[in-house]
Formats: sequence, C-alpha cells, structure tokens
Amino acid sequence: MPKNEGPGKGNVLKAVFLDRDGVINRNIDKGYVTEWRLFEFLPDSLEALAHIKKKGLLAVLITNQSCINRNLVPKENVDDIHKCMLAEIERAGGKLDAVYMCPHRPDEGCACRKPRAELLERAMRDFKLSPDEVLFVGDHERDRGAAEAAHCRYDQVSERRSLFEITKEWLD
Repeated sequence: MPKNEGPGKGNVLKAVFLDRDGVINRNIDKGYVTEWRLFEFLPDSLEALAHIKKKGLLAVLITNQSCINRNLVPKENVDDIHKCMLAEIERAGGKLDAVYMCPHRPDEGCACRKPRAELLERAMRDFKLSPDEVLFVGDHERDRGAAEAAHCRYDQVSERRSLFEITKEWLD
C-alpha cells in the first residue's frame, strides 16, 4: 500500500480532521468540559497528534460545543481551554493547524453543527483541500454523518481502537 493512502482507500491524504471530546480528550459523563482542569487527554492522543505532524499532514479540530449557547460556559472559557490544549499538544510534538467550533444548541438549526458538513467544508476551503484528501476521525454517528455529508473519509475511535491506532493504520 502506498504511503498515506489509508487501508485500501486510494488517494493520498493531506489532512486529518478530528472531533475533540471522545477523540482527543475524555468525555465527561452527562456534562461538558467547562474549564481546563476538567480536560483530560485520552491515552495516546498526544502521540497520535505528534504522529500526524511527523507525517506532514494538517491536523484540524472540528467540534460541537453547545455548552456555550446553553449558557453553561462563556465562549472565552472554551477558547482558553483550546489555548491550553494547543500548548500541551505542541509540547508533546504535535500541532493543530486550526480549530473550527460550533457553539449552537441542537434546536437552533444552524448549518455548522455536526452532523451537518459546514465546518468540514469551511476547513477544506480554507486549506484548499478536496474531500478525498481528508480523513475525519470522530467517536459518534453525528461525526460519521458530517464526514458523509462532506464526502470525506471517516474512521471512528472506540474503547478498542485509539486515535493513535487509527493514525498508524492510515498513515504508515
């Protein structure tokens, strides 16, 4: 299999788009990461992000954060969490090239909330990527739905398969 093609998928990847909660950090049962002290990187996620950078691919965060419009946390707090997260990722040798975030509640009917594709499409436009150059890694069916709507490849983390295992499978 040629480098960067992924398992039988064809076409060289140029970017990995990633969901946040449940992919990079641990989900909070029936809650939200509302401050940095609640953010806990999942095992191997920092290594996965360093691996993506080492392979020369873009890494882009695509995340729903309805806690903002639910008035559970100000947007500035989420921005601060992301600044701390980015710093930790860089300390570990990785990099997120951009963060795309939807602050809307599901009932608001916005176009940017996954499973809609707007955030993925915006990121592809901004980085001049075609859908076949993107792998989106999520942990939920709404992530799969967004990938399908944006026509890019998709893979899913689970208790049995970490982000690092996925990146090794697709990028090595």
